[in-house]
Amino acid sequence: MSLFKNTFKSHSQKFTILDSGEIIEGLIMKQSLYFLLPFIPKEGMILRNVITGADYYLHGNPSAVPDGLHGSVIAYKINFLSKNEYNKLHNLSSTFNIGNINGW
Repeated sequence: MSLFKNTFKSHSQKFTILDSGEIIEGLIMKQSLYFLLPFIPKEGMILRNVITGADYYLHGNPSAVPDGLHGSVIAYKINFLSKNEYNKLHNLSSTFNIGNINGW
């Protein structure tokens, strides 16, 4: 078994895909999440950690992770953002300022 698969097996966590309710396993490393095939993450997915309840907003295009230097693809990596980072990036705001409205 490859070093990556061993690391994944011993350190992965369970996540719920909020849109579908499906449970998947992923590995958190810095600001990225890794998923073994056949799961391929997509930009915009929101995952919730089953244990901590933390939400992960998937951001960017997933990149393939090979098994060794020239091996076949065994996983995909994608970056994630916090809810605040996601909202800032997408300019989501619930504050509206109309200012002065004069109607004559």
